Amino acid sequence: MKRRRRGSNAIEFGLTLPVMIVAAGGVFDYGAYTYRQNTLVHAVRDAVRIGITGDPNLDEGDPLYPVDLANSRLKEVLAGMGIDCEDDSTQPSYNCAIDTRIVPADSGAFHLLQTTVSLDFDPPVGLTPVPDQVVVRYTMALTQEIEGQGEPFVCNP
Repeated sequence: MKRRRRGSNAIEFGLTLPVMIVAAGGVFDYGAYTYRQNTLVHAVRDAVRIGITGDPNLDEGDPLYPVDLANSRLKEVLAGMGIDCEDDSTQPSYNCAIDTRIVPADSGAFHLLQTTVSLDFDPPVGLTPVPDQVVVRYTMALTQEIEGQGEPFVCNP
């Protein structure tokens, strides 16, 4: 005896379609999050690499001061990505925060330049839970020592 299966394929499809849509949305959301995080990591790394070439003995506000060098480069790269981290209330904001500082050396001779960027993230699909903020921190040693604060590091072969 042959059973009729008319309509059962449509019912099975109707039951699995929502699961597939949520799974595809999750893949898309996490892909967008990973892409944003990856581009932000490259922007922060580039900014810190530029910043460490500055002279830490200059005053803040000088264009060659490491913090100012890193911040200006980071804002330039983020602007190229379409992200405006300026404090201009007329522009739509990503709620972007930049914190760049010189971290004193504990026992070594080199001080560190550390940049932290936090950026709000709105998932494109929004069907699955993803982090609502991308936070990236990058730290490198300054290439010049701050005068009067420790001896330069010497590596003897």
